[in-house]
Amino acid sequence: MGATVAIGPMSTVVPELLTEAWKYVIKDTELDGATLHIEQVPVRARCRECDAVTEGHDPFVRCRACDSMNLQIESGFELQITSAELADDTENASPVR
Repeated sequence: MGATVAIGPMSTVVPELLTEAWKYVIKDTELDGATLHIEQVPVRARCRECDAVTEGHDPFVRCRACDSMNLQIESGFELQITSAELADDTENASPVR
C-alpha cells in the first residue's frame, strides 16, 4: 500500500519535508504504514537563442550550449500523484453515499 509522487524542482516542494509530512498524515489511520515513493522530475528547458535542450535538477537553469537564461521551461513544475495502491478490503468497506 502506498503512493508515488512526481516532483519537479520548480514546484517548490521539498521532497524530504513531504516525506516527513506523509508520516504524520497517515499515522493512526487506515493508511498507517503506507509508503511514499518520490520521483524527482528534472527541469527541462529549450533555449530561445540556440534551440538547445537543457536538463537538470537545479531550478536555476542556464542553457548548457550558449549559457543563455532565455529559456522556455518544458518540465519541472510537476507535483503529481502518479500512482496509488490501496488495500482491497471490500468485506469491511463502508458504503459510499
